[in-house]
Amino acid sequence: MRHSLIRSVRATLGMLMVAASLAACADSAAHSATCVAVPPRSVPGSRMPSVPLTAILTLPKGQPPYPAVILLHGCGGGISFTTWAARLADRGYVSIAPDSYIPRGVSQVCAGLAEQRVLTREDRAGDVFSTALWLRARSEIDGNRIGVVGFSNGG
Repeated sequence: MRHSLIRSVRATLGMLMVAASLAACADSAAHSATCVAVPPRSVPGSRMPSVPLTAILTLPKGQPPYPAVILLHGCGGGISFTTWAARLADRGYVSIAPDSYIPRGVSQVCAGLAEQRVLTREDRAGDVFSTALWLRARSEIDGNRIGVVGFSNGG
């Protein structure tokens, strides 16, 4: 009985994290952008969340397949990269900005060294790997031309 209650609470918390993440994504998305859910994939040493990574996907105009750039936020979190997304779209690139924090229940890691260990570079590598695999499965993306730009803690 106790184990089923714990599983039920974890499932409910997971659904609440996804809902919060999608709400944050919707608030951050530019008019030409879409919120998407990226299934987490494991990378050796990474601690992937049990819920999908939410991300803002911005597609350029023109004919696919498009090259893509994964944008990684800094220590303050947030997935608002509207300026970078617009610049990349103007040059024919798809951009996608995954949120590494909300699916893990983290708000930011800027305060100090101990706080920065909450989310490791291996965790962020798992986010990049998951996002790249998700992009490669999309027909409008040129899977051989995917790059990454990281800011601050995501760099």
